Amino acid sequence: MAWIKIEGQRIDFHDLQDFHPSSPNSENIVEFANSWLSGHHSFEFQTSGSTGKPKKITISRTQMECSANMTMKALSLTSSDTALLCMNPTFIGGKMMIVRSLINQMNLVVIEPSSNPLKELDEPVDFAALVPLQLINAINNSDSFKKLKSISNIIVGGGQVSESVRQEVKSLDNHIYSTYGMTETVSHIALQLLSKHSDGNHFTALDGVEIGTDERECLAIKAEVTNNSLIVTNDRVEIIDSNKFRWLGRIDNVINSGGIKIQIEQVENTISEIFNSFGLVNRFILKGFKDDFLGEKVILIIEGKIDGKSLESLSQYLPTKLHKYEKPKEIHFVDKLIETPTSKIVRNTDYKIVSSIVI
Repeated sequence: MAWIKIEGQRIDFHDLQDFHPSSPNSENIVEFANSWLSGHHSFEFQTSGSTGKPKKITISRTQMECSANMTMKALSLTSSDTALLCMNPTFIGGKMMIVRSLINQMNLVVIEPSSNPLKELDEPVDFAALVPLQLINAINNSDSFKKLKSISNIIVGGGQVSESVRQEVKSLDNHIYSTYGMTETVSHIALQLLSKHSDGNHFTALDGVEIGTDERECLAIKAEVTNNSLIVTNDRVEIIDSNKFRWLGRIDNVINSGGIKIQIEQVENTISEIFNSFGLVNRFILKGFKDDFLGEKVILIIEGKIDGKSLESLSQYLPTKLHKYEKPKEIHFVDKLIETPTSKIVRNTDYKIVSSIVI
């Protein structure tokens, strides 16, 4: 039987029933693993709102087994591999790392979720799941970066991967994937290779996943993980072929400025490239603010500070790369962008502005 390393102790999974965790994170992992091993047939999860308002849903054991098998096949994972769990185990992404380990009899190393869990990693692992912030911080720490490069397969979920990060990992020899998925699809149903040999910015659906669009051009998904029911998302996509699609952004992340509909994520991608060219690593978001003339005006909200010279260059360069309606009318600075428990940036909130400029 495979083992789990939790709170520094290496324990056979079946012996977890006698383990007494000392942290809420460990308690969640132990409770779920014991429930799975005792044969529970269904589990309750909170959705993030990808297909509508957040709600609680029940996912069957069969669906989770199917999802795990699809991932293991896509990444060629074997029972000789060791997995790393350093995400919040309350949500589907963390739970599925446990399920994959149990089904495939992989060893599992548990590290408490943090902004850079690889700093605490003290033994080799072959497979890991990270959120974008964890990937960024691993890249920016020399010791963590060495560990990152040694992990054969890494899946990154819970948010967009910035252009600067893509540039950092595109030459790496290991396999780093951006994932597309949600609670309703029992974790990811498509992968996009970010590291060496990447063949573009599209996602490739896993075997057995059918994709299409509705009248809004939003992605629709049907697979065993959805109980062969059609799941219609709020994600606008461009279908390339029967198993490939390009993600354009959330249909509810549109700013209507002067009658022009602006897809936030597409503009953010361009701004990310500009940030990368200036060596800026600050996180940022675009928001629409009410405007008497335009209806909504585009505002760029940047986390932290940037020096005066970079700010001046940024202000001058943005209008050359963006349409006049896409160009931010103001830049606001905040101390910290708010995150959800799954490390997604919260857009729909009133941020406390530290300073701002009009451009």
